[in-house]
Amino acid sequence: MIKNYGRKGRNAGRTISKAIVFVIGILSIAVVLVIVVFMLYQDLSRRIYHERRTRLNEIANRTGRVMEIDIDRGWKSTEKGIQVWKDGSLSNKADMLSVSAATDSAIGDSAVFLAIDQEGGYYSSDGQQGKWEAMDKLTGAFGDRQLLMVNFQQNHASLVFLVRLSEAVVVEDVTITHFAMVEDADRLKWVFFQSEEQDYNPVYVITKEGIALYQQGEQLYTDHNLLQTLKREEFLYNGSAEKLQKNIMEQQPDSMEFTHNGTRYFVSCVPVHGSEWNLLLFVQSDRLGYGGNQLLRTVAASFVGLVLAVLFLTAYMIYMLVHLRRSRKLVKKQSKANVILAKTAEEAKVANAAKSIFLSHMSHDIRTPINGIIGMTDIALREIDNEERLRYCLRTIAESSRHLISLVNDVLDISRIEQGKMTVSQDSIDIEILMENCESIICGQLMRRRINFEKQLVNILHPRVIGDGLHLRQLLVNILGNAVKYTLEGGMIQFIVREVAEEADTVRFRFEIKDNGVGMSEEFQQRIFEAFAQEDSCEDSQGTGLGMYITKQFVDLLNGTIEVESQPDKGSLFIVELSMLIDYSQPEAAAAEEQKSLEAMKVLVVEDNPLNMEIARCILEEEKVEVLAAVNGKEAVECFEQSECYDIDLILMDVVMPVMDGITATRCIRRMSRMDAQIVPIIAMTANAYTEDVQMVLDAGMNMHIAKPVEVSQLIKLLSRYKK
Repeated sequence: MIKNYGRKGRNAGRTISKAIVFVIGILSIAVVLVIVVFMLYQDLSRRIYHERRTRLNEIANRTGRVMEIDIDRGWKSTEKGIQVWKDGSLSNKADMLSVSAATDSAIGDSAVFLAIDQEGGYYSSDGQQGKWEAMDKLTGAFGDRQLLMVNFQQNHASLVFLVRLSEAVVVEDVTITHFAMVEDADRLKWVFFQSEEQDYNPVYVITKEGIALYQQGEQLYTDHNLLQTLKREEFLYNGSAEKLQKNIMEQQPDSMEFTHNGTRYFVSCVPVHGSEWNLLLFVQSDRLGYGGNQLLRTVAASFVGLVLAVLFLTAYMIYMLVHLRRSRKLVKKQSKANVILAKTAEEAKVANAAKSIFLSHMSHDIRTPINGIIGMTDIALREIDNEERLRYCLRTIAESSRHLISLVNDVLDISRIEQGKMTVSQDSIDIEILMENCESIICGQLMRRRINFEKQLVNILHPRVIGDGLHLRQLLVNILGNAVKYTLEGGMIQFIVREVAEEADTVRFRFEIKDNGVGMSEEFQQRIFEAFAQEDSCEDSQGTGLGMYITKQFVDLLNGTIEVESQPDKGSLFIVELSMLIDYSQPEAAAAEEQKSLEAMKVLVVEDNPLNMEIARCILEEEKVEVLAAVNGKEAVECFEQSECYDIDLILMDVVMPVMDGITATRCIRRMSRMDAQIVPIIAMTANAYTEDVQMVLDAGMNMHIAKPVEVSQLIKLLSRYKK
């Protein structure tokens, strides 16, 4: 037992030794990394400092060059003004003032030209006379040309280009010894801030002694002597106020960095050649070198993070080795996530491209019928007395309008498909009536193009089924419309419906639509059900290329299949197969519907759009219907409430209206205590035409739903049904 304890002790000792070696190794790595971080930080800091210094030198030198050009311009304008003044005929003071005013054209409107006598009196180009207080500036100590910054008038800084004449000019009792051009010093703003990168930073014009003559931008200092003020600041990287003053005295440009109230600034001095001035430009360090301080902090934080990461990973190495299998699973999951993310990004890219293509197509295709409507309307207005021409224009407008409605329906269908809002209804469908409905929808096109149409029912043992009649009819009409579109005049279209299988309570139908039109190439057949697919070789390319795409979406929605067979110049065959439930209920006997006269019928039309109201009123009044009008649901409720019981025969109710919508108005009417409130027919007449829209108005208490734009015959037939 003693031996065993000794062995355990030796094992524990080895474990402790290994732990100590492990900790020492980690600390050594940490120390090395900290040293590396410090050295890299120092090197990067120096690089950033030199980059900022170089950048500010470029800005300062450029500003100095622009100011030199501007000063040279000022001297040239001054000499030009002097020449104009000398060329004038001067015999008295009045002549002198007149000639002085003539110098305006030479020096420009923004400056004033002065003729100055030996007593300091001046005669300005704007007709003013006065005494110049800065007589001490006119001494000979400054030479024949002097550039001054003085408060000439109203205590405002002015830039003065002063020239002493080699020979005085005497006019009457006045001896002119100097000429000067005076400009507002604030015009130097364009020099100091002629690029966005200078960003309205503080700029000072100073003398060699450091006296501030002029300042623009942010006011960093208010002291009179800037060099004395800068001696109180802390300069960095071997810079100093004394070194800056020496460079100014020697007319040497330079830049240095210092701290002011905890903020780091760069200051750059630039001599203004042709004067005894210097420019001092101040810029916050963070505004130079593209965010250098932030970069330093980021790099430092990254290195510190790296140190911590290495320490953490080293200490955690044993744990990672033990749980290697778990890590592999995690990596595998991450890889799958990356694949999914990449796929999602690609799908988003494709979706954006599809959206751009869609907008491009629709912009063109919607404008085409609109241009037809506008053009034919203009022609009709010009040919208003030509009945034949007017009828032709109106027919064309009607055709373009129907085409525009078709385009809008395609857009709405696409929107609902992409949003997943398409729903399948379960209605009772009579196959024979369905075929007749499809034929009636396209019969107008068939007659205009003189196309022969044959329809045939084959082996129909169960003519009544349960299914989505709306979408089935729409997809069949889409295919039939395509057949008409691409079949030449005098051609043939066959529409055959076959019952091909029966299983339990389900029956399967095959819908065949065949034409002898232009046909399709084999290559195009591979993409006919894609959005915007149109064959380039087809002469009749009118349309969006969405019809077959929407048709395929409807077929998929109904769990069916669609196939196409075609050859160029020989025609096409579309085959749709669908399974539907057998309807065992007995069909109700259809009562013969006789259209009654609407004369003396009173109808309340609720419509907020003035044009729609006018159309409805015109249609109804032509049938001798008495029309009551309301522009919103609230007016409709009030109108019905104020009417006699049973006085209003029917209400045509819009749904989307201001103040009160049609749904709310219907519910208010149905809740009234009067005897006719529950039985008065209320028909929704709205542009909201989807299945859920129909259900919503029925749930609100309306009797029926008709979609805008309304066919006149359909509206008259509907009102006839409710005629008392």
